[in-house]
Amino acid sequence: MLLHRILLAGSVSLGLVLAGCPSSTTLESDGGGTGTDVGSAVDAPGSDAPGSDAPGSDAFVAPDTGPHAAWDSCTQTSQCTLAPSGCCEPCGTPMLSDYDGVNATENAAHFMDVCPVPTPCPRCATGMNPNLVATCEASHCAARDISMLPLSACTSDADCIVRWANCCSCGGDPSQVVAIRADGEGAIEALLCDGGGCPLDCAPHGDPTFHAICEPTTGHCAAVPN
Repeated sequence: MLLHRILLAGSVSLGLVLAGCPSSTTLESDGGGTGTDVGSAVDAPGSDAPGSDAPGSDAFVAPDTGPHAAWDSCTQTSQCTLAPSGCCEPCGTPMLSDYDGVNATENAAHFMDVCPVPTPCPRCATGMNPNLVATCEASHCAARDISMLPLSACTSDADCIVRWANCCSCGGDPSQVVAIRADGEGAIEALLCDGGGCPLDCAPHGDPTFHAICEPTTGHCAAVPN
């Protein structure tokens, strides 16, 4: 009888193996868990394991600054200019959103990109906004509004001076008159110059027909005619 039971048990075990049935659904790990649990801890979405690319990971992810087109590539600010961000020049006083920073040699490529199907433009006058400038930042041309940058922030008229929106403000014309903080010369030169110092015989100054105020509604310096 005992021999009969041993032979019967062996037959059942052999049948399980031939049928492909595992004797266990878990694999023991050194930590007391299962092999399947270890794998899921590394690869599961939302894992906080170092190096994980899944959402919820603590690993550093560089911010996505978006794609850049070839028409905005630059190595220095003097290569950059402003171009309408659509088919037509804006009507009235332009805003920052009306322009893109563009490499001056790539104006045609930029136009084809922003206006693939040219449309008739309205008959209107485009005003001046000397605060809108083009600069080269991180090898890409960018449009900036001086009147909204920290270099023009103020609390009183005494904080502000008049100057021209060009590199060293050695000279200019009324279409370039802007106002910045009195201590903002270094910042605006970094924004508008290609690098290097201004001429030794050039003392930065502004148009004497304008004066600077601290605009109370914006908290930034503004140039107004005398």
